[in-house]
Amino acid sequence: MRLRLTSLLGIVGLAMGLLVAPVGATTVIDFSTGNAGYGGIVSLFSDGNLSGADIPVGTVTIVGAPQNNGTYGVSGPANSSYGGFVGSLNFSTGGLAGTNVIGIVGSIVGLDLTTTELLLTGTISSYSSPNASYGLVAAVGLDSKAADLLNAIGLDPATQFEYFAFSISTGFLNLPTAGQGPSTSSAISTDIRNTERVPEPSSLVLVATGIVALGALRRYRRVASA
Repeated sequence: MRLRLTSLLGIVGLAMGLLVAPVGATTVIDFSTGNAGYGGIVSLFSDGNLSGADIPVGTVTIVGAPQNNGTYGVSGPANSSYGGFVGSLNFSTGGLAGTNVIGIVGSIVGLDLTTTELLLTGTISSYSSPNASYGLVAAVGLDSKAADLLNAIGLDPATQFEYFAFSISTGFLNLPTAGQGPSTSSAISTDIRNTERVPEPSSLVLVATGIVALGALRRYRRVASA
């Protein structure tokens, strides 16, 4: 009986260790205007939703990855107000603006991604815009990165990300009345910062509970068959 109790306590200790073990540093990938200047079109609809098309993204900064951390230029189909072509951001928050999606198209030569491709794709699950007259203030959601981008920085291509900072500033936008078309302006600055998605505490509790239950079940079977 004492041995049985000791074994069970050992399993519980292992499970609790999973709960309190520090989570390793996560990778942050930050797409921003950089030196791309202003451009693209941001539209504000009468229901308060926003969309953006061909918004210039000139820089990506990578922090906490297994390799190739740093800041890199992003090239692509969007026009830079300073000349040249940079990455292109397109998004919609839903409602009259269309399906709630987000995507960035471009290439990152510094990481040997020389062909224009979909670097980021995902959804906007919610957003807040206390002053919609000057663009999208913040949004959250899940997204994925291009497989060769993640390979280049040493991550599993299946790694899921979530953006915790998404801000766009624009020129003045008038909220249209119902039935009117959207009010539009160029994007002045953009920042989309996201990180690897990590298990929530509740998920860790489920894992730990499962380990305890599995250990107890195995012990019970051994005793029953003795």
